[in-house]
Amino acid sequence: MIAALVLAAVLSAQDALELFAPDVVSGPGLFQGSFTPDGQAFHFFRRIGQGENYRLYVTRQQDGEWSPARQVESPTSDLYPSFSPDGRRMAFISYRPTPGGALARNATAIWVQGDGGRGEPQWQSAATPRDRYVSTLEHRADGSLCFRSFSLDYSDLQFLCARWDGQAYGAPEPDDALRGLRGRLPEGKELGGGVMSPSGQTLILEIVSRDPATDRLTSDLWRADRQGEAWGDPRPLADEINSPLREAFPIFSPTGELYFVRDFRDYYRIGRVD
Repeated sequence: MIAALVLAAVLSAQDALELFAPDVVSGPGLFQGSFTPDGQAFHFFRRIGQGENYRLYVTRQQDGEWSPARQVESPTSDLYPSFSPDGRRMAFISYRPTPGGALARNATAIWVQGDGGRGEPQWQSAATPRDRYVSTLEHRADGSLCFRSFSLDYSDLQFLCARWDGQAYGAPEPDDALRGLRGRLPEGKELGGGVMSPSGQTLILEIVSRDPATDRLTSDLWRADRQGEAWGDPRPLADEINSPLREAFPIFSPTGELYFVRDFRDYYRIGRVD
């Protein structure tokens, strides 16, 4: 109880929020990023211009500062980078063609680069749901790769996880942690995704709703804490974190600190949440 009260105080403090590398990362069209396990590099992606045109970028620690972001060369849009806990591979989503034209137009696929994200990209055939839009990759502490899978008309959303078998990611299975929370939200709130803390004790959730004034979708960050073998009820983070703008794409650093994107423009650091 004491720890929970202390945590609540930390998350409600105005100075809990800190812009992350604003001179390097901030800018329009900013989406999800991922730290390497040693914390010395940060990969992220952003939209370039209009339409489904996305590119990966990387910045590295140099003398205590983050280097200018370098665009990663690619023939097509690449999105949602995520490093495995051991740092041996980076998974990402891509629109690049799959062997034999296996996927429908506008579908995305999971790809993996070995050698710490420097190897030749390999399509993850078993892990990629067919003819769907896959997004928001997250490696959890047990090495599983979890993600969202939308139907191409966005009428159906599934939360899935796939496990590494030593050579590739296998067929995905339902993400029971997120799936079990979908029916436990207030009316008008929907679960858009979530990430698990490295300790496995906390889920940070992206909760989506529609702004009645503008009829536009918006999102806030909520949390659910493990209670034995189950998860407690989801509840919003502090008002200083959830602004009238859109908070999305939560990630954890290797040291367990929480980061998120606000309004598709800035990355913020909160600190540890468990």
